[in-house]
Amino acid sequence: GGEPSWQSPGYQSGSLVRLLTDTYCEFNFKRSMGIPRMRADRWQTTILLFAAIACSLSGCGRASNAPKLHAVSGILTVSGQPAPNIIVHFVPAKGRPSTGVTDAKGAFELKYEKDILGVVPGDHKVWIEYRPGTPAEEMAMREGKSSLAKEVLEALQKFGTPETSSMTVKIDGPKKDLKVEL
Repeated sequence: GGEPSWQSPGYQSGSLVRLLTDTYCEFNFKRSMGIPRMRADRWQTTILLFAAIACSLSGCGRASNAPKLHAVSGILTVSGQPAPNIIVHFVPAKGRPSTGVTDAKGAFELKYEKDILGVVPGDHKVWIEYRPGTPAEEMAMREGKSSLAKEVLEALQKFGTPETSSMTVKIDGPKKDLKVEL
């Protein structure tokens, strides 16, 4: 009948909170009107069920599906100089790759997912790509007018794809200050 439902036209995506609020308000109204306790208990059960579903859909209380990870951070240099704006990819034989972006000092920290730091254990192929720091840099790169140092361009040619890179690194535990020298 006229009871709130997630299938009702008035409930668009993202309005589960409104549905729960309306359900709770209707429960209190029916209870105040003298509806038998057993009927009110069903409403309470419905509210709890919707809350549990909302919680499970939003991921609260759920552990990450990430495998065992090791924290890895380090410095990437090209010809002994820090290389900023380089995306560093660590690709394991099995599993999801981890990536990091170098800062002005060449420092990076590898992430397994957006908010999860780390790298799966094992051997990793390492490859790099350049991330322009500004829109003007990006446009220059597209037009073949890069202002990158010759050594950085050579490193990008040699290590710029998983197919061309010959660099491998074994991760068997946490690593701080890993040196990636190109």
